[in-house]
Amino acid sequence: MPMVPPAWNDRERVEEYVGMMNGGTVPTAVAVSTLDLCRPALDHLSTDCHRH
Repeated sequence: MPMVPPAWNDRERVEEYVGMMNGGTVPTAVAVSTLDLCRPALDHLSTDCHRH
């Protein structure tokens, strides 16, 4: 899953990484995500009382 749109990637940097991986370098991937939904626990217009 891309973290940013592919068009945002620096093409030269991507090619550098490809070359490193072709040479045997194993990359380390770390992804951190935060989902923050600020909604009331009880919504009088919804039947889902657990969404908050």
